[in-house]
Amino acid sequence: MQDELVNTAIHITPGQLCVLAASPGQSLHILDGQVWLTEAGIPDDVILHAGDRYSLRGEGKLLIEAASSAYLQWHDTASTKNPEHTADKETAEEALPI
Repeated sequence: MQDELVNTAIHITPGQLCVLAASPGQSLHILDGQVWLTEAGIPDDVILHAGDRYSLRGEGKLLIEAASSAYLQWHDTASTKNPEHTADKETAEEALPI
């Protein structure tokens, strides 16, 4: 299921938690809003705003919580999928059950 999220815009509502399996070579682009990000094995949390990009540094779970309504895009630079493809926006609840 997570492979289907590559280059897909995901909507997260305030207070909603989104959990993704992370690995090096993947990144997150904040299209709109603000999120709080916690990456497994990384001691510092990160707050990202619209326009920010974050490159994952480790492997494990990535926890993303929206501080405000947010749209984000998940990228996998190692993916063989067409990088220009962007699917319709969907809610994180529909995309990934926690």
